[in-house]
Order: sequence, then C-alpha cells, then structure tokens
Amino acid sequence: MALEPKSVKNPHSVPVPRLYKFCSKVLVEYFQFKGKIPKLILQLARKEPGSMIKLANKLLLALEAKLNIVKAAVENIGVLEKNPGLRYELALVIAADMLLNEVQSKRFERLCKPVLTMLEVREQLQQEYQRCLQDAPAAEDRCKPRWVCVNTLLMSTTEAKQRLTEAGFSLKHYTPRSYEQFLLSVRVSLEGL
Repeated sequence: MALEPKSVKNPHSVPVPRLYKFCSKVLVEYFQFKGKIPKLILQLARKEPGSMIKLANKLLLALEAKLNIVKAAVENIGVLEKNPGLRYELALVIAADMLLNEVQSKRFERLCKPVLTMLEVREQLQQEYQRCLQDAPAAEDRCKPRWVCVNTLLMSTTEAKQRLTEAGFSLKHYTPRSYEQFLLSVRVSLEGL
C-alpha cells in the first residue's frame, strides 16, 4: 500500500491570484451598496501590500467606469450558465483585466480554474464587449446623478437651481434622508430606463 505525498496538488488546485480574490471581495461589498470603491478597498485591505492596493484601485476604477458594458458582455456570452461554479464578481474582475488592461497581464499565466474558464471564452468576450460598446449610449448623452447641497448663506436655492440648469443639469425630485437612500432611489429610477 503506497501513500502519495500531501504536496502533490490536483491540476485545478492552483490558487486564484490574490488581486482577483481581493477585487471580487470589494465588488461583493460594492454591489451591496456598502460604499464607494476606494473606501471599500481601504476597509478590506488590512494585510494587503501597498502595490496590490494600487493595482486593485486601478483595475476596479476602470471596471466601475465600464461596469454595465462589462456586465452585459459577460452575461451575453453565457459563461456563468455554462460554469455554475464561477463566481459572478470574480468573472467580472477577470473580464475587466482582459478587456480594460492595455498590457497583457502575467496573472493569466496562473492557470487556475476561473482564469482558464475566462481564457477559453476570451475572443467571444472581446467581440461581445465591442458590440456592447457600440450599442451603449454615448457618455456625453447621459450624466450621472449628483447629490447637491446648497449653502443658503451664500446663495438662495432658486439661484442654485438656475445656475445648475444653465450648466446643463436637470432637477430630479427624490426624498431620501441620507446619501445611501439617495443611491438606492437613483438605482431604482435608472433600472426603469
């Protein structure tokens, strides 16, 4: 009876790169409206080195700018349905690294199961991303909602409304009592579009 040494690993037990794990944890918190990405990175980066925090910040802020397009591309190719073990947030992070990073990442050389899965659909993902980019409305046509506080000691609210209207903003009426409630009401109103 021969025993195998414990140091022998299965071919798919290669660990996921720490950057991907960390970024997916941040995305989970972000999707639960627990804060903005830079704040969440600092909260979750207890034992992480500074260089990884910088990389995570760069990757996640690039992903945040194109989040709806990357989400649509990942969902349209059906990689999550074909691979139910692949976490949604991890797939988004790997896809963002593939699509939004100008330089070929060395993290793709780590042949862990999630990276291998995303590498298999890389061409499909790039084609779908380009199609979604063309279908997306131009950034200058849509403006992100803004939360505005007016110091009424310096100007009246009617003057502030007039200046913002002249600058191209339009007034939307929301009745939240906090910024988090405001974000939730904006999300609900944008889903109706």
